Parts: sequence; C-alpha cells; structure tokens
Amino acid sequence: SYPAWVLASFKPVEVLTGQFRSTGKGILLRRSLVVVQFSLSIGLIAGTIVVYSQLKHLRKHALGYRQDQMLIIDYGGDNSINMSLASIKASLAKNSAVTSIAASRAVPGDFFPNATTVIESQTGDVKVETPALYEIDDDFIPTYEMKMVAGRAYSAAFPSDTTQALVMNEAAARQFGYADPNKIIGKRFELWGNKGVVVGVVQDFNYISLHKKVEPLVMRMAPVSSLNKFSLRIKTADMSKTIHQLEQTWNALVPNRPFLYTFLDESFNEQYKQDDRFGKLFAAFAILTIFIACLGLLGLATYTTEQRIKEIGIRKTLGASAFSIVTLLSSDFVKLVGIAILIATPVIWWAMQQWLAGYAYRISIQWWMIIPAGLLAVVTALLTVSVLSFRAALMNPVKALRTE
Repeated sequence: SYPAWVLASFKPVEVLTGQFRSTGKGILLRRSLVVVQFSLSIGLIAGTIVVYSQLKHLRKHALGYRQDQMLIIDYGGDNSINMSLASIKASLAKNSAVTSIAASRAVPGDFFPNATTVIESQTGDVKVETPALYEIDDDFIPTYEMKMVAGRAYSAAFPSDTTQALVMNEAAARQFGYADPNKIIGKRFELWGNKGVVVGVVQDFNYISLHKKVEPLVMRMAPVSSLNKFSLRIKTADMSKTIHQLEQTWNALVPNRPFLYTFLDESFNEQYKQDDRFGKLFAAFAILTIFIACLGLLGLATYTTEQRIKEIGIRKTLGASAFSIVTLLSSDFVKLVGIAILIATPVIWWAMQQWLAGYAYRISIQWWMIIPAGLLAVVTALLTVSVLSFRAALMNPVKALRTE
C-alpha cells in the first residue's frame, strides 16, 4: 500500500517532462524497514535455537526410571485377561528377549487418578492429602528399574502387600510432612478401603511431562480388575522379529483381543509433540523472514548504489581500489544489521524466558544461542549486497561519471 500511495502522489506533468528526480526522501523509512525485517529474522533464528536446545534437554533428562526398550501392550482392562493374568505374564516372559514383565493400570505419560490418602503424622494424628495414584503389581518397580530410597518395594514374598502395604514417592513423603523418607516407613495409612503401613519410598521419577515438577504419588497393589497394561522390558538385536513372536504368543493366548503395542519412550515423548511443532514453525518462519529481509536489503542496496554511481566513479578515478569501494558500500548495510542485532537480542531473550517458564526442567539461555543468529544475519546481508557492490566497484569510471 505504501508504494502505491507514493506512486499515486507523483505529478504526471513533472514525470513526463523529465523534471522528476530521485531524492533522498524516505531513506529513513527504507532503512527502518530493513532493520525491522532483520530484527525479526534474528529473533526467530535465535528462538529456533532455544526451542530445539530445550527439546534436546528434555529428551536427555534423567527420568528416574528406564524407558528405553520398554514395550507396552494395552489390553483395555479386558476382564478375561485379568482373570488369567499370571499365566499370560508367564507365557510372554518365556520369550528369550523379554527380561521382565509387569502389569499396571497406567504407565508414565498416561492418565492416572488421584486418591484421598490418610497417613499417620509424626505427632501421632493423621493427615489427609489427595496425591496421584498408580495401581501396579509387584513386578512394576523392578521392571522399570526404579530406585528405592527407603524401605522396600512390593514383593510376592509378602502376601499382605496386596491390601496392607503402601509405597509412595519422595514428593508424597514430603507432602505428608516427612522430609526424611525413612521416618515414614511403618506409619499407618488408609487408602480406598485398604489399611496398613507404609513399606517403601521410591525415588522421585517423572511420570508426567517435564513441563511440571514431580508431584506426590502413591503406588498401591492393584486389584486384578484395575489393571490395563503390560510393560515388557525387551533386550534384542532384532526388535521386529521379537514383536512378531510376541504377537503370535498373544494371539494364541487371547484370540479375542488385538495385539496393540507402543514403545514407552515414543508414547511418553508424544507429550512434546506440540513443542516440536512450535520449533518447526519457528524454523520455517525464520527462513521465510530472512528471505524477505534479504529482498528488502537487496532493494535498498540497489537504490543506494544507483544514487552513488558518480561518487564511485570519482573515487575510482582518484585511485580507490575495488575492495575499498565494496567495503564502503557494504559498511552501511552491516551497520543496519548491527542495529537489528541490538534490538532483537533483549526482545528474544525476554520472549524465550517467558516460553521456558512453562517447563519445570529447562535450560538457561546462553549467549552462544544468540550469537549464531546475529552472525548468520551479517553473513546473509554481506552476501546479498556483495554482488551489487562488486559490480559497482568494477564499473568503468568514465561511464559512471557520464550517468545522469
């Protein structure tokens, strides 16, 4: 709209009679637009680096359990499977690639309920809280290789564990007033009709997205009817063959139920799909924006070079080298990019700090994340104007001096 408005303001008589001349009017606007374009480009490039650095950090973060090589079979709480749970687990465990197998209502990254839980306090009275609840069997904690920080895990050697024992994480122990997890061992509890004592505290593990810190969690031995999924730890060099064998075993055991499986690390990382999409959008817009900025810079460079044709001719006549002329023409544009860097740096720093605030486990923004964006902008600007600059520097000075 702006070029259209400018063109519409020309007086036809002056243009047709040759009285119209280019002037320096509007140079501030042109330069300002280039600065804005490059500020956006630098900001988006730096933002892309921050986003992908954060996603890389999430995927490398220690979760408190092993999620690799974990195959999850979802059978939807089928009652016929739950009634034959022990024999099905034993049959699946016969596969040489299966090192351990557990059953549970949920796995990390899944939906889970909250449960009103009553725990005996250090003063002898009781405290009521509503932590998250995992319903598991006695193989769940060792299969996921979770670390016990106090007491013990559930065990088939203790038949009373099914209703009279409770395991929780460190966050839950703190929630009930026990900074030292060892002191909650043996304390009385009541949970959904079960009564007994706390037998163990497991090290905090990230059972939900890393957007949030580890929250209080209690883990009870599940009634058979509550179980939904099998977790199989696999150790094999031929995963496709193992899955095919497990599917054959499954179909023989449970012909009425499809073999639905996922890998825990893949399903857990689904929680970051939106973040990954955000990073890809940042990258796409960064490329688009720097391309548009280069077009704007090319236009400004073309206009500026034409305005300085005679100056270039005089300088060459007086003995100026091609390199000095290229440096002269390029320096102004590098200054504009430098201004863009100064503007973009604090803005993108603040914006990405706000974005990172949505993660409990996050990186710190480092200078090396901003510097490449600025360097890329400078290099891109130099490459954009270098062609015009060299062409102007190599022009015959006699021709340049005759230019009207």
